[in-house]
Amino acid sequence: MFCKLYRCVILLLLLGPITTRAQSIDFIAGASTSHFLGDLGGKFSLGTNDISDLDIPSTRYAITAGVRFNLNRTFSLRTNLWYARVAGNDKYTKNRERHGRNLSFFSSIYEADAVLEMNVWRSQDRNKIFDVFGGVGYFHFNPKTRMNGQVYELRDYGTEGQYAIAGKSPYSLNSMCFPIGFGYKFKLSKPEFFNFTTSDGVILNGWMIKPPDFDQNKKHPVLQYMYGGPNSQTVKNEWSGPNYFWFQM
Repeated sequence: MFCKLYRCVILLLLLGPITTRAQSIDFIAGASTSHFLGDLGGKFSLGTNDISDLDIPSTRYAITAGVRFNLNRTFSLRTNLWYARVAGNDKYTKNRERHGRNLSFFSSIYEADAVLEMNVWRSQDRNKIFDVFGGVGYFHFNPKTRMNGQVYELRDYGTEGQYAIAGKSPYSLNSMCFPIGFGYKFKLSKPEFFNFTTSDGVILNGWMIKPPDFDQNKKHPVLQYMYGGPNSQTVKNEWSGPNYFWFQM
């Protein structure tokens, strides 16, 4: 036996979907982390399959693309295609029995799902929305392990005990899933670049992010961010990582 697989996968969305709107349709692309929650690895004490059994070193990734159909102000229908990697390994636990067992697995996951989103809160300026969602999906996976440089498909070796019990069939590599969760949506603004001349005649570069509901006839709060320059240039027309989302606040 190479691995006993518990088919329980947690997908945590870290980078919210990037959407491009065309009237009442949003085109979505996103990325997240993927985690296995089962009886491989886990905390030092007896495993419970709760969140404390997650092994951070076994974290893998997931990517998605999809379309959201905005039905009205409250409801949206979203469909996604997912590709994810998931893995579990006894080497990450300090529990003596499981560590000595030395089981491991990895698998790709291909999923298609459809969910209904319901907006339950909307800010007064309509730029921030909190929603809940639920739906149904179908996915394919094929758990494998690697030993002595060779890759083995675990189902062929009866890792769920299907060949030890008369009449027990191998587990299916396809299954239904029921994605549920909540989300927070907010509009993003593009930086506007400019330059100005100081009283000493020096030309400096800068950028400005205006709020999505910017009205030049109204007053808006201003956050001024300074940089030391010239050795620490921050005014660059490129992806700025997490700071981009921080400045959007």
